[in-house]
Amino acid sequence: ILSMDIPEFSPELIDQQPSWQTLIDAAELIDGQPQRLELAGRAFFVLRQGEEITVYDSRCPHQVTNIPELALAQTELTCPKHNWVFDLKSGACIANGRHPLRKFDHQLNEAGELEVFC
Repeated sequence: ILSMDIPEFSPELIDQQPSWQTLIDAAELIDGQPQRLELAGRAFFVLRQGEEITVYDSRCPHQVTNIPELALAQTELTCPKHNWVFDLKSGACIANGRHPLRKFDHQLNEAGELEVFC
């Protein structure tokens, strides 16, 4: 498991309890343009669509492959390991698989920053 580099099993994070952590100032999110961001040893794909923001794990639900930013085309994300394709507008797997991306709880704080619960 350690060789798979899964954040939940990382030795330095194993005892960490999930909490709200600041990911980015929401003003930096470009409408309709997904961004891959990193925080606390984990990567996320974030998509703003108008006032709606979604935050997904960068890991494929199939075999927890960490999907790189290069796998992103518009709002579609393709896992390089087995070519599962995900729609970042919904998180749904739209080709070659059947499990959606993991969606993270998130909120905007009083300063207008996007916080994610991880």
